Amino acid sequence: WFLSTSKAASSYFNTMFTWGQSDRPDWRSWQLGTAANPFIPAEELESARRDMPAAAFAQEFLGDAVSFSGAVFTNLEQAIIDAPLPEQYARCAQQRSWMTPEMEFFIGCDWAGAGRRAGGDFTTFVVMAKDGTICAIDRFKADFALQRVRLAGLVSRFRPAAVLAEENSIGAPMLSALRASGISVQGWTATNATKHKAVEALALGFEEGRVKIYDTENRAVLLAELMAFEATSLPNGMTRFAAPGGGHDDLVVACFLAYLASHRPRVGECAWSPI
Repeated sequence: WFLSTSKAASSYFNTMFTWGQSDRPDWRSWQLGTAANPFIPAEELESARRDMPAAAFAQEFLGDAVSFSGAVFTNLEQAIIDAPLPEQYARCAQQRSWMTPEMEFFIGCDWAGAGRRAGGDFTTFVVMAKDGTICAIDRFKADFALQRVRLAGLVSRFRPAAVLAEENSIGAPMLSALRASGISVQGWTATNATKHKAVEALALGFEEGRVKIYDTENRAVLLAELMAFEATSLPNGMTRFAAPGGGHDDLVVACFLAYLASHRPRVGECAWSPI
């Protein structure tokens, strides 16, 4: 017996599953979605269907295998580690004297408008260690004050070396309020050019195997957004990076901001220009 959930269409588990669907006499396979469980309310499934990207819902609740060969972010399967997050990545250690630079943490923040309106964007925070391990994925809808409280909680837990947040629109007053409360945060201005460079940096990180995603909360949603993220050629010759129509890319933005923050030179090292 091999019991599992579908993590990628090209995984070996799904290869074995196809054997059971073929004419091989020594293999049989069955697939049951979450709805087959009589102890899970139907309204809970419907709520998940509304809140999650379609690919994430298909994988987590329907048991469908999903392809991870996205047009922008490739080699995602190598980043997936089907094991719990190691304890040393779960929070900042109390004693820092023994810690290596690889255990420093960085937080990327993507804000959303206040409120809980259906179909609106999500506020997202991604915590990444210096070695590329994604340590926490936060995704929610709330008013501005609660967004700052949630970020303050992550800062207290991980004591990051840097927090990088979008500064456009509502980002500017959010950064001002955070700094006034004593939280050190750096601003990033989103333009087509700066987003292009940040996306390219994260894509290279995945391609070279420098990003690791353990089995943590909201991982399926992050992977679904990374899979769906697409590049569209514009009439002026530029490329637009975004989620497809009706989709979300909030976690993608928070992820590349965390990655960008982790690769900025330290004070005393070579100078850098904001991208």
